[in-house]
Amino acid sequence: MRNLFTSEGNIGQEPTLKKQPIDGDMRHVLELNVKFNFDRLNKATGEYEDRGGFWAKVTLWGKRAETIFPLLKTGMRVLVVGEISQHNYVAESGERAGQLITATDVN
Repeated sequence: MRNLFTSEGNIGQEPTLKKQPIDGDMRHVLELNVKFNFDRLNKATGEYEDRGGFWAKVTLWGKRAETIFPLLKTGMRVLVVGEISQHNYVAESGERAGQLITATDVN
């Protein structure tokens, strides 16, 4: 079963492009950290209200990754369509050290 995800968000830090060995070939892998917000416009005040959101690591593979990498910058608004998944890990450092963290990924 696929978990299809579609949403707009903002790139939170400079994207990285790497090469990864897959089935004997070296393939490009583009990684982005994107913040997806649930802000809504309050029609009475004309202001946007923060209703939460979440960060996700977005990964793009192959020729598309190589082609789009030079176009992406921190703060840009992007439309993300892909398969979403979550995994848990225990933070090893920082203010959340020792806590169980749920990470969200979109491929």
